[in-house]
Amino acid sequence: DEAVAPTLATVSGFGALYAHNARGSDGTHLGALADAVETAGGCVSAAGELAALGAADSRGHVSSYWADVTAAAGDPGFLRQCPVTLLATTSTDVDEVSGLVSANAPPGAVVIVAGVSDADADAAHLHVALANGPGFTPGRLTSASNRRTPFVQLVDLAPTVLDLRGLAAPTSMIGEPWQTSEGGPRSVAAEVSSLSRLDLAARRQAGAVVPFWVTVVVLLLGVCAATAVAALGGERRRLAAESRTVNSPRAARAAAIACTWCALLPAASFLAGTVAWWASSHPLLALGAATVAFATTATLVAVGLEIAVWRRRPFGLPAAAGTVTFAVIAVDL
Repeated sequence: DEAVAPTLATVSGFGALYAHNARGSDGTHLGALADAVETAGGCVSAAGELAALGAADSRGHVSSYWADVTAAAGDPGFLRQCPVTLLATTSTDVDEVSGLVSANAPPGAVVIVAGVSDADADAAHLHVALANGPGFTPGRLTSASNRRTPFVQLVDLAPTVLDLRGLAAPTSMIGEPWQTSEGGPRSVAAEVSSLSRLDLAARRQAGAVVPFWVTVVVLLLGVCAATAVAALGGERRRLAAESRTVNSPRAARAAAIACTWCALLPAASFLAGTVAWWASSHPLLALGAATVAFATTATLVAVGLEIAVWRRRPFGLPAAAGTVTFAVIAVDL
């Protein structure tokens, strides 16, 4: 009977999962959260099979497990049994389970809701991340792992739990604790609308990455090939008037500016992120147009720097392009 009292449990097949994860190069391992809590004299309880995987220690043991998630969420004794309790919910019962946990959790408890996977592997979305309780003021979540409000990462979840318990995260954890960003809350409708736009932007950006950068690489190769052809023509400047024309100072200057424009495309793609190209009915074309516009503007700035600072010395344009790129990256960071 799923409604019976919780008991000690062991995750089936945990050893194989642990071994597979240990073969990774990032130094992480399953059970790190429970190991850290148990080392400090605590325990981690779980309700639902998926929660058991997160609550298991490195041996695959769960200190207290209850299969019936709804019953567990409504039982104050179970929620008080361990300092950390994980419950697995779905999109259909998350509101009910969250409400029960909030009503039955001990005073001063922090309730965290975190989406961990997609139901449709072909349509990935951003996921919910909510925290309510001591240590979290009204606002948007952020973390030092990405420094992008209002985004946090799943790898931040375990360090957040340990930080709330006053425990140091082990070196195997690569995330950072959640924090609340400055700024008061907005209306629910405005917040939902904003987060929906962020989700749309994330999906559109994911779909644009490959075709956009393939186009950029092809363009760069084309410019490099054209420049190589022009350079080879320099060896034949005595053969034909066309060769002399191609290698005239004006043509060489145009080729240098074209190469500078291409070199600034990566920086321009960063700047394109400041406009809502993803909201267009043709997002890839909008991204391309924004990148071209920013690359052209950045090239004009680089040419201005070359003339004003380096006075058209041979290294002037490359140095100016590097300066502009560095400035864009510094601002983005």
